[in-house]
Formats: sequence, structure tokens, C-alpha cells
Amino acid sequence: MADIVPIRGMEVRPAGEPDPEMVQILEKLLAQARRGEIAAIGYAVVAPNTEIATGWLGLSGTRYTLGGAIGMLELRYRHALVQG
Repeated sequence: MADIVPIRGMEVRPAGEPDPEMVQILEKLLAQARRGEIAAIGYAVVAPNTEIATGWLGLSGTRYTLGGAIGMLELRYRHALVQG
């Protein structure tokens, strides 16, 4: 079996072990959503077996704002890959 090599700047964590930072961010977002502070959300997740899921939800009138936020995320992610 091949060795698992992380993308620069990303830690390799054993499958099934939770990432405390990821859990903290998700809990913060959930609390904001429960308070009605999030009008739209887009998501992309990767499971330990590399299966992916993507999607978005939003209130009426958030389509273009969410699209802009997704575009910004893509640029930030690509920049992080290049910069390491």
C-alpha cells in the first residue's frame, strides 16, 4: 500500500479520528444557524474513503451572494495550495 502524503500544510489524521478544529467550526456554524444568523451556506466535504459531497442551501435572494462567496472560497483554496 502506498504511503499517505499530505498536501502542503495539511495534517494527515487517521481515518475515523475527529478533527477538533473542524468540529469547533461546525459547532459554531450550527449555533449561528440556530440563531437565524446564516442566510445561506455552501458545503464541500470529503470522507476518509475520499467520497465527496457538495451542496448549498439558502433563503430567497441569496443566490448571487452565495455564488460570490463560493467563488471567493475557490480562489482562497487555490492560493493556499500554491502557497503551502
